[in-house]
Parts: sequence; C-alpha cells; structure tokens
Amino acid sequence: MWKEVATKLKSDVTTVKKKWRNLRDTFYRESKKPPSGTGNETGEEGQSSWTWFCHLQFLKDVNAPLQTYENSIIEEDGNRECTREQVTFPENTSEVEIFIQNEAESAENSTTPIQIVEVQKPVSSRTLGSTPVCTKGLKRPKQSIEDRWGAVIDKITDAASQSQVSVVAEESAASLFGRFLTKEMEKMSDDEQDEVKFAVFNALQTVKKARLNK
Repeated sequence: MWKEVATKLKSDVTTVKKKWRNLRDTFYRESKKPPSGTGNETGEEGQSSWTWFCHLQFLKDVNAPLQTYENSIIEEDGNRECTREQVTFPENTSEVEIFIQNEAESAENSTTPIQIVEVQKPVSSRTLGSTPVCTKGLKRPKQSIEDRWGAVIDKITDAASQSQVSVVAEESAASLFGRFLTKEMEKMSDDEQDEVKFAVFNALQTVKKARLNK
C-alpha cells in the first residue's frame, strides 16, 4: 500500500511514511492543546489553527491512548456463540497500521460473509476474569477490498501531498535555486559540470571579496 501512495506522490516509501508520522503526531499534539485566547468558556479541546488540522479529522475516531477491539459472532444456523478477543495496541501505534492490519485479516476471511461487530473502547478497569457480555452481531455492509484499500490510500495521499506543498512553499529562493542548479548539472557531462563548479566558485569568491572591502 505504501508503494502505491509513494508512486502517486512521486516519492519513496521511507519519505512518505515519515511525512505521515509527522502529520499524525502533529495532529495529536494540536488536538490536546487547550483553546487559545481569553473569553472562551466552552473549554473545548481540539481547536487548532494548524493548516492541515481539518484534513486529519478522521483520526479523531481512533485518537485514544489504548484501543481494545471486542468481537461478537452470530452463527448462521441461529445458535449464538459468543467469543471475546481483546487486542490492545500501544499508544504510539499508528492508527493507519491498526486499520490496515484489521483490513488485511478481514480480507483473508472474505470468501464467505460473516456477521461481526467491532467496538472500539479505551481499556477499562474490568479484570480479565470478568464475564464477557454478548451483543447481537450486525451484518457488515458489503464492500469490496479494493474500495476499502482505496479509501485509506486516498486519505494518506491527500494528507501527505498537502504536507509536501507546505514544505515547498517554505523553501527559500536560495534553496530553490540550489535544487534547480543540481537538476541542470545532472544533465551535463563531467567536463561541463567542472566548468559550472569553477564558475560558481569564482562568483562566490568575488562576492566575498566585495563584502570584505566594504
């Protein structure tokens, strides 16, 4: 999946993952900040002026220190069988990684329709020995694997591409010129590159001497 996102952004997988982690972590920090200014009596959290905050609102649904998933399955013959499986993820686990893992496991068993309920809760104070409570299963709406993966890829691509635009906008004119010069020199032969380097070196020396003489 990361390769597909990287291809859309014309970047590499490592860079895309790093940008996504930075966006996710910044979103969580901004969500936890108290409202700025005075006169705000509502005390609402999660209000931020960060440019990309509104684009990552979908992360709020999984923004909890620990997530526990409980599954209840109803068999087709009408006999109810309750199974309880709790999987707790660390606080620093990527919500996208959790979603991808769940989708991958679901895809492996997608040959036959199943009835399953997934409830996300923070870890409670209940002991592991407590009696699990069965809840009636709901049929998951039919959705192709391609549609589910496509939704995840589109969200990551949108967030990462907007981050890329922000980085380019903050680059200085000198940095942009340096990138332009590098790309042009990559098209040249070794002799031509040496000429350009020599010319740039002479220009730098001239500017430095003029600065010292002022």
